[in-house]
Amino acid sequence: MRHGATPLQFFSAKETITEGRYVRMLRTQILPWVRERSNNLVWQQDNAPAHKGADSMALLERQVKRWIRHWCARSPDFSAIERVWAAIQQRLDTLYLRNSVQLKEVVNFLWGYYTQPSVFKTFVGKTYENFHRSKDCGWDNKYEEA
Repeated sequence: MRHGATPLQFFSAKETITEGRYVRMLRTQILPWVRERSNNLVWQQDNAPAHKGADSMALLERQVKRWIRHWCARSPDFSAIERVWAAIQQRLDTLYLRNSVQLKEVVNFLWGYYTQPSVFKTFVGKTYENFHRSKDCGWDNKYEEA
C-alpha cells in the first residue's frame, strides 16, 4: 500500500480480535510497515476494545509519533475510512466471487485504489475539518504529538 494506508489484515469470521492479538499484529506487521515509510503519518483508530486496552495504548504511546487519541465513538460521519469501506462494499456487491482467495484479492486491489490520495479526497470532503471543530466528543480533537 502507499500513502499511509496500512496493509489489510484478514481474519476468519470465527476469530475474535483480542487486545493480545491486536498488539502482536501491531508489533509484527503494522508498526514495522509504518516505520519503513514515514515519521509523518498520523495514527487513527476507533475505540474497539482491542484498540483501547492498556497494552495496546502503551505500545502506541511508545511507538507512534503523532496520533488522534480520542476518536468519537460511533462517528461514521467523521470517518473517511467508513466511506472507503462503503465504496468497496458497493463494488463487491456487483461481483460474483467464488471463494475467500478471490475476495481477498479483490479487496486488496480496491483498497489500493480507494486509498490513493486523489481518490481518497473524494471520501474525505470536510470530514476532518468537521471533526476538528466538533464539540460532541468533549475534547479538542486535533492529533497529539507523542
